[in-house]
Amino acid sequence: MTNVMNKTQLIPKEIGIFLLSFLVIISFCLPTSYAQANEDLKMAGWVPWWQDKQGLSSATKNIDKLSTVYPFVYEINEKGKIIAKTDLKSRDWQKFFKLAEKKESRYYSYNCLV
Repeated sequence: MTNVMNKTQLIPKEIGIFLLSFLVIISFCLPTSYAQANEDLKMAGWVPWWQDKQGLSSATKNIDKLSTVYPFVYEINEKGKIIAKTDLKSRDWQKFFKLAEKKESRYYSYNCLV
């Protein structure tokens, strides 16, 4: 009986040693993998027409973090016609587009409905 108890007590100890070893090995590999993944990370945002002032303000403040910005400014009416809900030629939008180009962020002037 003592022999059986010793074997069952060793199993949790062996598992503990294995898990500890595994965590130590992973901790050395993780920072490199995390840094590589972080370099490849892309961040996108969209600016809805019903909050374009706030959206442009937020996108401008965060332009260094954004790789893509989607102006969500079109709707389709009941007859199937595309309706622009804001003017992308306005001074605010044009100013933002120039900033995005300077920062090499992409922007697209359509949404998924079009």
